Amino acid sequence: MTKLSELCDIQMGYTLRGRLEPDPKGEYCFLQPRAISSNLEIDRNELQRAPFSGKSSDSVLIPGDIIFISKGPRIGAIYLKQVPPNTVATSHFIIIRTNSKKILPEYLAWYLNNRTGEYFRKNREGTAIQQIKVNVLKESVIEILDLEQQQQIVDLGNLVKKERQLLEKLADRKEQLINSIQQSFFTK
Repeated sequence: MTKLSELCDIQMGYTLRGRLEPDPKGEYCFLQPRAISSNLEIDRNELQRAPFSGKSSDSVLIPGDIIFISKGPRIGAIYLKQVPPNTVATSHFIIIRTNSKKILPEYLAWYLNNRTGEYFRKNREGTAIQQIKVNVLKESVIEILDLEQQQQIVDLGNLVKKERQLLEKLADRKEQLINSIQQSFFTK
């Protein structure tokens, strides 16, 4: 078991000074909570373009990063296999960047979503808006398996995700078919 802080660089996303003023010509995309779907995926259509006056590029996301939703009713980690260029994570997120060859970032995101729930429930703070503080995340303990086992867990997780997507698509198609059959009764 290893503390997350020993495996990763961990920091808060960029704190906006006031309200984000969207500008379609802005060279940066800002990741805010509204861009996260219920199944913990980024909806790229919800990224808002704006100029970025931040002095540090540490909050600019790169492929392989993990963003951790730290505020609000649901928390979770999202592995970023791809990310649009110049995407800035706002302070609703904690950015996790692995710095160890011992752990796959995809496995780490899976682990944070599936094996640390009780720890995070016990360590949430706040009344109106609950959150996980950076130090709580840094102190979370990660069980490191060998890389082959980590990859197997990631592969299984991807299969479950794919199955869920296919089942949702199948349910939608069944609903369309039933609606079509029902409508055919009225067009005779």
